[in-house]
Amino acid sequence: PLTPPYPTQLASCVFEYVYLSHPESIFNGIRIGDARMSMGCRLAVEEKTLFDPKTTAVACVPRTALPSAQAYAQKLGLPYVDLLQPVKSVARTFLLSNPQERYKLALQKFTVHLTSEYDHIKDWIFVDDSLVRGNTWYAVQELVREANVTRQIKNKNLDQEQTEGSSTTLPKYQLRLSC
Repeated sequence: PLTPPYPTQLASCVFEYVYLSHPESIFNGIRIGDARMSMGCRLAVEEKTLFDPKTTAVACVPRTALPSAQAYAQKLGLPYVDLLQPVKSVARTFLLSNPQERYKLALQKFTVHLTSEYDHIKDWIFVDDSLVRGNTWYAVQELVREANVTRQIKNKNLDQEQTEGSSTTLPKYQLRLSC
């Protein structure tokens, strides 16, 4: 048997709810998926910015933030878009000690699925549930920005005046933490 000093009461870790557990798991009597949805709703209630649903969309990063991002979007009347698809062969980046290696690996974590259907989006809100060092967030911004630039270059619908006269503005990217 264990002898003191040891904790006499068990304590919960927030990462059980937001990152480690499967959405169908039950922890302390609470279904993890429900807890994540509640966090997204709470985040929406605390949101101070008014977004235009015609030009704003919500996405999640990482995948565990999906219930939070969907609940956040629904509560604010914004569309949710499955913009980032995880690359399953890429390991967790926060475990690496070298910052350059973490960032390099973070750039490989997702593929961006950006189609002409989203050309009108000027503000992307990314809901993240597990920001540790921020490497993934910086990499996601770079990946999405690159995808937007590529879409604009390839977009055959831009009229001559727009391509020659004025510069096309790229969307803004904002991060919201749901934990």
